[in-house]
Amino acid sequence: MMKHHRQQNIHFFIALICLSVLSIISSVAKAEGNCPPGYYPVGGQGVQGCAPIPNYGGGGGYA
Repeated sequence: MMKHHRQQNIHFFIALICLSVLSIISSVAKAEGNCPPGYYPVGGQGVQGCAPIPNYGGGGGYA
């Protein structure tokens, strides 16, 4: 009886870890808002777009 309870706790712990990892991965995947690198999401209420991040990549410096 005790062995079954311990095994159930281990399965619960493994499931909790898996859900935590999946949650972190999904939040990282949505961080850019489906915009390409160097752009950030703009807009709202059904109208969305991407705007460039100023000075991204450092290619437009002054001499």
